[in-house]
Amino acid sequence: MARVFAKLVTFAALALAALALPAQAKSNGNWTEAYQAAPSYYDFSGATNPAIVKIGNPDPTVGTIRFAFRVAAGGKALRIRFSNEASKVPLVIDNATVALGKNEDGEPIGTLLPVRFGGQSAITLAPGAPAISDEIALEVQAFSTLVVSIYTSGGMKLLPFGGAGMLVAEGDQTAAVKMAGAKLRIGRPAVSGVTVLGDKAQSVVVAFGDSITDGLRRDPKDLQGYPEQLAKRMAALPGKHRRVVLGSAIGGNRVLGSGWGDSALVRLDRDVLRIANVTHLILLEGINDIGSGGVSAFGNNPMVTAEQLIAAYRQIIARSHQRGIKVIGGTLLPFKGAMYYSPEKELVRTAVNQWIRSSGEFDGVIDFATITADPADPLKMHKDFDSGDHLHPGNAGYKAMGDAIDLKLFR
Repeated sequence: MARVFAKLVTFAALALAALALPAQAKSNGNWTEAYQAAPSYYDFSGATNPAIVKIGNPDPTVGTIRFAFRVAAGGKALRIRFSNEASKVPLVIDNATVALGKNEDGEPIGTLLPVRFGGQSAITLAPGAPAISDEIALEVQAFSTLVVSIYTSGGMKLLPFGGAGMLVAEGDQTAAVKMAGAKLRIGRPAVSGVTVLGDKAQSVVVAFGDSITDGLRRDPKDLQGYPEQLAKRMAALPGKHRRVVLGSAIGGNRVLGSGWGDSALVRLDRDVLRIANVTHLILLEGINDIGSGGVSAFGNNPMVTAEQLIAAYRQIIARSHQRGIKVIGGTLLPFKGAMYYSPEKELVRTAVNQWIRSSGEFDGVIDFATITADPADPLKMHKDFDSGDHLHPGNAGYKAMGDAIDLKLFR
């Protein structure tokens, strides 16, 4: 009997201790996704070029990694989503901070606030797992810049194909306004999302695609793709028609094949359907499926047919419709002169675009191909919109794409 009593006392003590642990207070209001950076990996195991194989397996970056980005919605508080979903090894975050930043260069301004996880400053993200921070009392406006810094003693692999410019410095400099010895690195950030707290839940549009949609930029001053331009136009609408616009894209991504991140068919649930209050999905993806077919320095991929891409589009439409989400189809941009262009691949793009325009299976269509084409040669991108590689638009091209979208599509 004495032993039973002792066990009961011990259990009661543990329960009281658990109750004494810091708990997250529940704030009044509704959370809205205000930023999204799709987690990704890059698998170059099939590459024939040794230099590419080496780039695809970099040494882990140890120290402080600082990332600046703009949010598409404002609120009175926020929570940050960190991701280790594309990794096969744990990610240790020893310390993290967040602050408002200068739009022109991403430098922190104001107070660098600590980021906590269940009241703790450190967390280990298991391979394949995300982590959500505690609520942070930082008021933000739509399109303001946030600067998030993490210190990782265990390191994080940054591949130069990741798209985002980040500052990297030795040691724990998460509390420093200016980091000593900081160097620019390109990679995929650990920050994969931000939610903001407002009085009302806001409706969301997700732009889903590849590097042409991806909002990650080397320079924070650059326009974060056509989704940011569309978001600015949306923000000026009356309340009932307003939408928060997020980019959920990965450079090099494909609809059917994985390797440059999970394929669109694989990552749809994680990168779109999990987000609350999504009303519309803009789908602009497929040019990498067409262009990367055949033998290249990155490996040997099967040639993709228009029928295969159309079947995949139908699956994305069906899965989105099950969640009550309307799908807007974007025609594939012209790519004559790009590194993987050929007349045979152009025939596939033409057939796919014809189906997008005429099938009636999408809930709406944005003719990005016509918007960006050179009138003198519609197979090429207009020189004023071309970034220089004949595949990706520059800032003027992204602005033209965002400005040309009919906002009535989202009512």
